[in-house]
Amino acid sequence: MKSAGNELHIADSVIRRFFLVLMPIGMAACFLAIFLDPSQTPVDVVVLPLLGLTLGAFSVWLWLDQRALQFIKTPLFALFIFYQLAGLVSFTQLGLLYSQGLSITAIWFTVVYPFAFLLYPLGLASRISVLYLLAALLIGLWGISQSPSFTAKGVNGGIQFFLGNAFLLVLLYLYARYRYAYDRMNLIAHTDHLTGLPNRRRMTQLIEEGLTLKTAEPIALLILDLDHFKQINDSYGHSAGDQVLREASLVLQSRLRSTDVLARWGGEEFLVLAPGSTLEAAQALGQRLREALEATPLQSGVRVTVSLGLTTSRPSDTPDTLLHRADTALYRAKAAGRNRLEVELAG
Repeated sequence: MKSAGNELHIADSVIRRFFLVLMPIGMAACFLAIFLDPSQTPVDVVVLPLLGLTLGAFSVWLWLDQRALQFIKTPLFALFIFYQLAGLVSFTQLGLLYSQGLSITAIWFTVVYPFAFLLYPLGLASRISVLYLLAALLIGLWGISQSPSFTAKGVNGGIQFFLGNAFLLVLLYLYARYRYAYDRMNLIAHTDHLTGLPNRRRMTQLIEEGLTLKTAEPIALLILDLDHFKQINDSYGHSAGDQVLREASLVLQSRLRSTDVLARWGGEEFLVLAPGSTLEAAQALGQRLREALEATPLQSGVRVTVSLGLTTSRPSDTPDTLLHRADTALYRAKAAGRNRLEVELAG
């Protein structure tokens, strides 16, 4: 399991889907504005075609290569910010901000805020959004000296525009803080504090989810118990025992497939959930884990072996029946001398 970073934000796979939907929409909006609005500002004349073509090119690139997201998102976001601020400058310089009022395209100005919180961690998104709003406010203050006349409609439109931006930014920030706190609590609730692996609660959920999926191959479940772990604690102390658990989890994790999940089940026990595994493949996986721990000298100077119990799922299984069979196999492995793998199949 990947450790959590300093901030939590939406996964790249989700952002990619958003971009694949929203970039063509943005491209269409750019070209519609070019062809349907004859009263474009000088910025619109130059930047709108560039933005539309860029959105189209980036859409194709991202559709063909999902890795393109890391190269696309920041330049595209920066170009959009530049267009919005440059458009506000141009509109203000023409003396229209407090006399005529903002154009209908001003609704796009606020899109920057949700995209900032979508693309970047909370702290960075907040700073970008605040700087963006401050730049807009400075342009608005400068616009006072550029306006040849003032109308109640224009002034009210300008005030509502800036207040609306500020309100939306505060609202998004509060929501993002709530989501961040929720995600952190959820992560803590489902993570073992010692090893950083999923804990018993999270693994139970994953087993339930795995049993509900209709796949061609069953899921395999392995319970691993470090042999004679109490002797390690008694001989070297509990801090050394904790270090052995951390290092053992790293050895086990390095031998798994990307689809397998390793969890700390409790004490010196670990669980491996291997979806889509035949019995033969699961046995090979279990032996690979056993041999890796036996052959790897841990940094703490302690060598460990492991006993394993293995079972595979049946359509009628529940998490309890699956875990019971794996546990039965584990006890048989320990009774037979430890450092071995035993299998328990459904009757």
